[in-house]
Amino acid sequence: FQRAAQKHVQQCIICLKHNAQGAVRTRQGSFPMPKKPFKHLHMDYIELNQSQNQQYCLVIVCAFSKWTEIQFLKTAIFPRYGFPEIICSDNGTHFTAACVRSLLTDYGITHKLHAAYHPQSAGLVEIVVIAVADTGKPWPQCLDMVRLIINTTRSSSTGLTPVECIFHQPFTFLQLTASLPENDKNYDLQAYLRNAAKRKEQIESAKALSIPQKPGHDQKIQVGDLVFLKATQRTKWSDPRWNGPYKVLLTNLTTVRIAERPSWIHVSHCKLLRAQEAELRTHTNAEVRLQRGYTH
Repeated sequence: FQRAAQKHVQQCIICLKHNAQGAVRTRQGSFPMPKKPFKHLHMDYIELNQSQNQQYCLVIVCAFSKWTEIQFLKTAIFPRYGFPEIICSDNGTHFTAACVRSLLTDYGITHKLHAAYHPQSAGLVEIVVIAVADTGKPWPQCLDMVRLIINTTRSSSTGLTPVECIFHQPFTFLQLTASLPENDKNYDLQAYLRNAAKRKEQIESAKALSIPQKPGHDQKIQVGDLVFLKATQRTKWSDPRWNGPYKVLLTNLTTVRIAERPSWIHVSHCKLLRAQEAELRTHTNAEVRLQRGYTH
């Protein structure tokens, strides 16, 4: 009886829509490592407590070096570091507006959007946003110091600090400049440039810069499968937790695409409907009305 009941529930569309369990699990994704700094950028807006008539700032993170800038693109980032090939952002209207698309197109920049309702896709820049917001001080005054701390902190994925990736040498703090080692007194410019070029080549070719894939589950959703999507805007507790089913048109390691949504959807927001099972009870016109019962 237990096996028959389980099979019945697995085939019931209404049960599948209201059951919170069943989301597809997948491994943690990663972006391809670019070959040079400032060719692949991640960006996000951060809203802080209003201070000195300022409340918003734009956070930019280099995917190669993890170098962080909290500036404006047109006036600071592009003229200083060159034009990138790819910029990744969330699906907010401040990034998807026609004026932004037109600007990036004119600059020859590919704009890629993260999976909707999945902030982990922007984890690289979200970490910086949290670091800036947690200072608890008037942020216009401490912004430069926060940026310094971030850019001199060793990255777990590269094993280097952003300063070392960009300038090919450690950051020199104040207490280290009082005296130089004896063997550094005759350190000439030519030797410095040779070592810097060697260090640059090692950094840009190191396999350690590739972000390792963490163990997880392989992609279980294929093109043509039917999936339910997690309901992100429920108004009542009795509303279905899942919408659909929808037919999958495109897939990759961590996201899927359907005709009814303009953006990619992370597979953790999907529940797979196994079409190969026995006949499904669609209950096309049925409605579930759950009411609280009271005993008199």
